[in-house]
Amino acid sequence: MQSKGKSIGILFIFLNLIIQIYCNIVILKAEPLKYEQTTVLSGHNDLVLSIAWSPDGNKLASGSYDHSIKIWDVKTSENIITLLGHTDRITALAWSPDGEKFASGSSDGNITIWNTETWKKIMMFEIHGNRVNILVWNPNSTILASGNEDSTIGLFDFRNNSTLRFINETDAVKYIAWNRNGTQLASVADFIGYAWNNTTAFGGTHIKFWNVVTGQELGNYSLGHGLIAWSPNETEFAVSGRHPECEFCIYDLSPLDWIIRADFDRISPPQISSIVYSPDGGKIALLSQNSTNITLLNVTTGESETLIGHAYHSVKTVAWSPDGKMLASGSDNDIIIWKKPAPDVHLDSIEVDKGNIILGDNINITVVLKNNGAADGLNIKVELFDGLTYLNTNYLDVLSGHFNGFKFLWRTNNSTPLGLHNFRAIFGLEEKNVTVLVNAIPRPNVYVMDMTVGESNITVGKSTMITATIANNGTADATDVNVSFYADKTLLKTIRENITKGGVVTINLEWTTKHTTVGDHVLKVVVGNSYKQTTVHVNKRPTINLNYSISAWLIGLIILLIIIISLILGYDAYIKGLNK
Repeated sequence: MQSKGKSIGILFIFLNLIIQIYCNIVILKAEPLKYEQTTVLSGHNDLVLSIAWSPDGNKLASGSYDHSIKIWDVKTSENIITLLGHTDRITALAWSPDGEKFASGSSDGNITIWNTETWKKIMMFEIHGNRVNILVWNPNSTILASGNEDSTIGLFDFRNNSTLRFINETDAVKYIAWNRNGTQLASVADFIGYAWNNTTAFGGTHIKFWNVVTGQELGNYSLGHGLIAWSPNETEFAVSGRHPECEFCIYDLSPLDWIIRADFDRISPPQISSIVYSPDGGKIALLSQNSTNITLLNVTTGESETLIGHAYHSVKTVAWSPDGKMLASGSDNDIIIWKKPAPDVHLDSIEVDKGNIILGDNINITVVLKNNGAADGLNIKVELFDGLTYLNTNYLDVLSGHFNGFKFLWRTNNSTPLGLHNFRAIFGLEEKNVTVLVNAIPRPNVYVMDMTVGESNITVGKSTMITATIANNGTADATDVNVSFYADKTLLKTIRENITKGGVVTINLEWTTKHTTVGDHVLKVVVGNSYKQTTVHVNKRPTINLNYSISAWLIGLIILLIIIISLILGYDAYIKGLNK
């Protein structure tokens, strides 16, 4: 590297250190590694040399020194099938991104393509009789690239009758990677050279970028290191090996130069034999020659962890699951699957402090989660709904073996629908429910049930009784209810009454017609907006015929005189009879 590049590299290391310290202390708390052994897959008769995950992460393929390939069900640890056909150790495996094809490469110089539904061979390619070091599919599963020991890159195009092309490298191709859109390929080749005194051997590495369509070389970088891995984000490389600047470091790749972003010499294992980025580019798995351990490195924080589990031979291969949550390693006759202790968070309950409320009341909805797992559950998202209506989102930290929850105050108002409300707490695919009945505010409902009058046809000066029946069919008692009586538009009287919920009262009012005009009159009883009415006819007083009265008086007087004279004459006759 140039002296300018070294100076810039030192400056970037210093700045990166400051940024990392700031991020760790102020901005973020880096996710700890802490992986543990969860599963051991046993069945090979010799060392496991290669591993590949299916795109969905449910299956794992392993290739061995025993010339066999085994397909495993990750969840059940069952060996689904054993694939045979290669005549030498299995050195490379690759699942197509669409999951439909599976490729295997061997030291026998052959590449076999398998149908993942039937596990039958689709075709076989021979690579100059030399070992296949690595197999990688392009993003749309149409081209398979192989890095070969014979200094070639093989391109197998399945869009055009599976044609085979080769790109010639200068040395054995140990590493290849596609860019995101599948138009370019990066390759890493290594070589052995000698220092100027021809006595000291050293390993050197260069990386080249290729146009896949034309086979043209687009760029060539030589670092003098032994191993290089391209990060998934395509902006940096992890590099290891003997070099004046660092034993193991991360380079930022720019069009002009390579700049050291981070130097991990102090924590990296000696004699690194493999560098594998996690799918998100945040972690690196490192293997070391003659070591049965695996070193995991957090690229952002520099945190490291050593996985100890293989017993006898050095670890030959590692592969991250597609979601980056598991790591598989091969050595001895076994495959070990490593996984971070996972939280096991579930919805425990949803409760309300009142299940039956009146419009205008508020309730507290309490949601509780429980973590039965061995790891803390961080930033757990819980959503709350009223039926299909979104209410609230909460993010909770639920520690291992503990409960945590939140309360939500639900307020009702005049726009809140009456009736049953179904409150739903949703976490992932889990859901818990609780119901609340919202009732209307208790109110009286007073109305005039009936109205009658004693007589509907009366003479002026006489009176009639108005009888009103008032009822309350509301949900509360009514006090000081105004019951108003009208004759036509004239208020006769207002009477106040108390009427219990569901009660009925009868009110009487006498209406006199002393000064009432003759004719029809409308009598009405009013309570609020409710009323009843009826019509009463008022007649004139009876008149006297004076001439008829005098005649009748005279006749009566004459009759009275006749009676008196008859009595006198009769008495006189009676007396005379006694005297005789």
